[in-house]
Amino acid sequence: MAVLWLALAAPLAVAETVGGNDAAVDRVRPALSVTDPDRPRPAVPLVAIEPVEEAAPPDLDLDPATLDNVIAILEDDARRQEVLDTLRALQAVEEPPAPEVSLFARPMEWLRQNLDQRTDALLDLVDSAVASLENIQLFGDWLTLQITSPLRRAFWANTFRDLGLVLGISIAVSIVAARLLRRPRAVFKRYAPPTPFHLAAGIALHGLVRLVPVALFVGVALLVGAILQLGPFTTAVAAALVQGLAFVTAVTVLIRVVLNFQNPNMQLFAADPKIGQAVQRNLIRLVAIGGYGYFGLEAARALGLPWALHGFSLHILFLLTFFLYVRMVLRFREEGAHGFEALASAGTAGLLGRFLPWDRVARIWHFGAILFGLVIYGAWALQVPGGPLFLLRAMLLMVAILAASRLIHVWLSESNGGGATGKAGDDGEESDLTEVLTSAAQSPLTFFWRLLTTLVTLALILQVWGIDVVGLLASETARSLRNALATSAITLGLAYLVWKLASVLIRSLVEEKDDLGRLVRSNRSRTLLTISRNLIFVLVWITAGLMVLSELGVNLAPLLAGAGVIGLAIGFGSQQLVRDIITGLFILIEDTVSVGDVAELGGKAGVVEAVSLRTVRLRSYDGQVHTIPYSSIDTISNFTKEYSYYVFDVGVAYKENTDRVIEVMREIGAEMQRERAYRRLILEPLDVAGVDRFADSAVVIRARIKTRPLQQWTVGREFNRRLKQRFDALGIEIPFPQRTLHMIDPRPQQPAAAGQAAPASAAE
Repeated sequence: MAVLWLALAAPLAVAETVGGNDAAVDRVRPALSVTDPDRPRPAVPLVAIEPVEEAAPPDLDLDPATLDNVIAILEDDARRQEVLDTLRALQAVEEPPAPEVSLFARPMEWLRQNLDQRTDALLDLVDSAVASLENIQLFGDWLTLQITSPLRRAFWANTFRDLGLVLGISIAVSIVAARLLRRPRAVFKRYAPPTPFHLAAGIALHGLVRLVPVALFVGVALLVGAILQLGPFTTAVAAALVQGLAFVTAVTVLIRVVLNFQNPNMQLFAADPKIGQAVQRNLIRLVAIGGYGYFGLEAARALGLPWALHGFSLHILFLLTFFLYVRMVLRFREEGAHGFEALASAGTAGLLGRFLPWDRVARIWHFGAILFGLVIYGAWALQVPGGPLFLLRAMLLMVAILAASRLIHVWLSESNGGGATGKAGDDGEESDLTEVLTSAAQSPLTFFWRLLTTLVTLALILQVWGIDVVGLLASETARSLRNALATSAITLGLAYLVWKLASVLIRSLVEEKDDLGRLVRSNRSRTLLTISRNLIFVLVWITAGLMVLSELGVNLAPLLAGAGVIGLAIGFGSQQLVRDIITGLFILIEDTVSVGDVAELGGKAGVVEAVSLRTVRLRSYDGQVHTIPYSSIDTISNFTKEYSYYVFDVGVAYKENTDRVIEVMREIGAEMQRERAYRRLILEPLDVAGVDRFADSAVVIRARIKTRPLQQWTVGREFNRRLKQRFDALGIEIPFPQRTLHMIDPRPQQPAAAGQAAPASAAE
């Protein structure tokens, strides 16, 4: 229908500008209702405006006495003031309040009224289109006029010549530009971006390269039109055709760049190539039908298509486009669900992955897509002011804002990954203070920029959807709230920076080592530093929280009083907790036990892993972790306090010479002291106490050796190994339990024959 009226109705628009068969023109004009195309045509049907007659002055019959009375009142100050007071009193009288309408009833009433109006307008449009179609037989008269009139033939020849020049030259230039850009476009087919940021940048650059011919097409069309000095009629038709070609070509290029399934390295969405190409073809077909149809109807309207047929054809076109869109969504419903499920399983959903249940989205995404299309079509069909264009523009701008925000987040992540900390660690010459400051400042700065980016993104999205964020922020209440929030943010940022600096400094002091790889700080110092870190954390954030609450207008006096009462109640109700904390403080101050010591606490022995204000954590030799409250500790046995002893109880047979055994033990101790591996571990020579006791089958000789803390077991095990080897070499017997079995014959004993000895019992 649009093509028919594009070819038929347009010439009639210029029939009145030239001579010809006036009778035929007069017969055609009433049916098609066209005006002179060389005069500017409004976008909407013209409305008849009746002239407004000048109103005559009213006829007032006032006698001179009345006028004298009014003049006297105005000249007298007291009487004039009385009249003014009376008028002000009348003005202050309250008008009767309007009937209240609920907030829910207002939008429903507006929706009902608008639906009635839009439905009536649509029915009128259909009636007008049917009436125009009933006069289609007049087309023959008009066609005869165009063929028989020399002026009409000349007019159409000039029009098609100008259109051909504009479109032909523009298309030729764009084709040449596309051929010249084949090599740059081929680069993106082989490009493999190393990071997501490079992928997004490569896709954007690829799209810009492929849009260059489209931009040249539009620019050359404007230039050629200006050179030819086209008339208003030809300019309107050429503009509609150029816009249609540029729009469809540009959107097609964007679809092929974003949904690029030829190069797997340049894909934003992983999908099967066949399915991806099918989606691409359907989207391009949908854009072509909608774009070419819309701009074709615009060209037809410029040619003189009646407004009723134009509006009716637009409704048919967009309804067809909506049905094709729904068909495409339902066709690829399962493929889209698989894509969302892949996001949920692969964990590549980024920030949204923490808020959107992708498995549920996979089941209902097609309903949302169809509803979105229905809302856009309904807003246009019902002629909601700015409806479809507003929705489409808001959606596109929101997607662009979210994409830009995502790029900024990716860039911040990459910048945070390769900072100065890594370089300092590689050089090994960076000062400790610089490393601490860099490590402390990097995280809060990154967090601040991420938070700022998120807030700006949210504000822009709200602004795009029609919420006046700028106006809200400019109000007096918003200004006070903004100042309070800014002060609170600065307070929290400084608190975080102070705590982070203290944390990093304390951790660096705790883990500081000398050139030999040994810890510089003592166990007690490291324990106190760890507890100090926790105390600083609590104090800093409690102080910052109170400052923020005070800045937001919260009265702190009741809070502090309530906190004091609660603290007193907790102190009385949790005496065991208070006892644990007080005992822990004394243990830490007296340095009874520290992190890294080997101790026995509450019947459990192991290495002290952590010491807090209430508990101590031990890890036994078999890996079990014991958390022991201080209140259950009666005695603390620290095996590694300042120095340690390893005690030997060496048992030898009664036949051995004890002096010789003691000499062998001293030789082994002196030998170990001379070796480099054990010289720094042994603090004093072997101390032999002598013969300690007489056991059932051995003589026990006791000795001990003094070592560094935690090294007694290393030295003792090595001493035992060497002592066993030396005793074996010298033949010194180490007694061990033995068992003797007597085999008894249960038969009675018989007298032995002469010269034959009695059988002896077997022993083992």
